[in-house]
Amino acid sequence: MWGKQMKKIMMLALVATSLTSAPAIAAGTHTSSDVTYANGVFDWAIHNGYTQSTMDAYFGFTQSGGTTGYSNIPGYGSGTIDHTQLGSRYRQSTSAPDDTEEASNTAGGTFTLKGHVNADCSFYNGSSPNHSIDLGTIGVRTGDADNVTIAFNQAAAASAHIDTATAGCNTSNKVTISEENNGKGLVNNSPGNYDTLQFTAKIPYSLTASWTGAGTATTTGSAQTLLVPASGSGTNSKSGGAWRSAFNMDIAIPAQPLGLVAGNYDDKITVTLKVD
Repeated sequence: MWGKQMKKIMMLALVATSLTSAPAIAAGTHTSSDVTYANGVFDWAIHNGYTQSTMDAYFGFTQSGGTTGYSNIPGYGSGTIDHTQLGSRYRQSTSAPDDTEEASNTAGGTFTLKGHVNADCSFYNGSSPNHSIDLGTIGVRTGDADNVTIAFNQAAAASAHIDTATAGCNTSNKVTISEENNGKGLVNNSPGNYDTLQFTAKIPYSLTASWTGAGTATTTGSAQTLLVPASGSGTNSKSGGAWRSAFNMDIAIPAQPLGLVAGNYDDKITVTLKVD
């Protein structure tokens, strides 16, 4: 029974030693050793180098010649201890490497992926960025029987429609529409002489552009409009976020209250999508 208990105790002691060893910061080696003698109370004294006199003093023993009272300890009376005759002995020693670096209970890293997307604006114009839209003859009242107050007036309103199926920018941008005649409308640049109370050489018009975009917020795209009125500077712009959709322009040319001077009428409309 005692032998089995001793085996169990020694096994637990070895485990405890390995668990309680101090963690090493730098690379190195740590060691341990232990010696156990079988003779009860004298184990500690012998192991720590006590002589006969120091053992007497420490344990309070008295001696009156010879080895009286200590005959069971071979060699004691002569002042030396014969370790080999005191019983069995157990020794153990260990040697193990330290950690190469200070141990940590967390590890990992961060990984940054990088790339670049160029800013771009697109506006499909077909075969050319420049187009001529011919209204043909802008009809006037040419009837002999018309009242003099409406003779040569524009016969009715006119209109034009322009659209492209692909337009937009992949970043914040500004859509600008400008008229070359600065809001004067279609202008006859060679009208000759005329009565300004009865005739005009200008046909004002309004332009409304429309597309689907996000405006100035990051949100679901919605209908966006940009109006260049029939009177004003002839230019207007609107800023917004990245968008892509069809782009439409509706031009309304109302009938004028004065007679139209004969000749050619024109204006140039410029649409610009630009990174803002």
